[in-house]
Amino acid sequence: MPASRLLRLAPVAAAFAVACENETVAPLPATTTTQQVVIDASSDVAFAGVRLDRTAAVLPTVDTTSATTWDLAFRTTTARLNSGLGGPGSVRVACLCRNQALTTAQLQALDTTAERLRFERITADSAPADSLFRTETFSPAVAGWFTGSGASQAANTGRRFGFRRPAPAGAAHPWLYSKLEILSITPGTPTRAIVRYATQASVLSAWPADIVDTITLGPTPEFLRLTTTAAGTAADHDLRVTATEIRLGPGVSGATFVSGAWASVNALSTDPAMANPDLSNPNARWLRDGTTNPMLVSVTGNPAASSVWYRYDPTLLQVFSRSEVYLVRTPAGLFKVQPLGYYDTAGRERRITLRYARLAN
Repeated sequence: MPASRLLRLAPVAAAFAVACENETVAPLPATTTTQQVVIDASSDVAFAGVRLDRTAAVLPTVDTTSATTWDLAFRTTTARLNSGLGGPGSVRVACLCRNQALTTAQLQALDTTAERLRFERITADSAPADSLFRTETFSPAVAGWFTGSGASQAANTGRRFGFRRPAPAGAAHPWLYSKLEILSITPGTPTRAIVRYATQASVLSAWPADIVDTITLGPTPEFLRLTTTAAGTAADHDLRVTATEIRLGPGVSGATFVSGAWASVNALSTDPAMANPDLSNPNARWLRDGTTNPMLVSVTGNPAASSVWYRYDPTLLQVFSRSEVYLVRTPAGLFKVQPLGYYDTAGRERRITLRYARLAN
């Protein structure tokens, strides 16, 4: 983003907490001076990280699947915690959210001095109940395909899903498309679902006849290949289905499809029966299986009460930081962290400034 689009970011107050079981660390002073670091999160592939300590260590790249030397990592606007599915560590985060409903204009009008004072006033006593701290958790691209649970589980027939994967080399279009509907769910022992799916031979060809299949929803995964009625295997499948979860890949899940899931067929096609949806529509928002954390999603159980650390304004084409307070206990102690902005002093985007201070062991 050019410097002319440099925004005036309202500071984002943040604080976090980490469980540090089975780890012995040297005691630190009870308080430390507030400091700042800049993380270059400009890569589209690799995460850059920070390890919080007396003086934080900035890590230009981190292996989020194995390294234990980082606490927080960023890639563009994505924040990752070293815990759960995010990494092998034990970082947990709680959000003291209050500004999620603010508009861009309201964020621009925030008093930066007042927000700095709010950050300085945060103490270890500000930490909420331990149950409100969260780690990284699985976030499926295919979501909302059923309602209820147990004996009341039912198919959400209002949700239909499209998928895409790379076409063979030399194809006229870069993607191949598939579609999926959950037609019904019958609870029982076992619980069964009737699904309907199909895959185009090419984006220019007509959709083939739908395949209708019955699968079992339970703790043991069923593996689907969306080109055939033949069952897939753990090593060869498009979708992995259990009682309450459908996974695809790559990334967290590791199947053959690279993207999937849009919420409503009517957003992409005028055909409510989904007989011939146009999945090549450029307005489609393709998702991947991934992980979520309290910097990016709700920690209250209310999906509308998200705790995204930033706000993107599609009209201004700018990223605005929010002035939320998150409270990070790492192996080095309890810290508060404040992402101040998404741009550096030269106007370059994806350079995230973090203000931080240690609160306690």
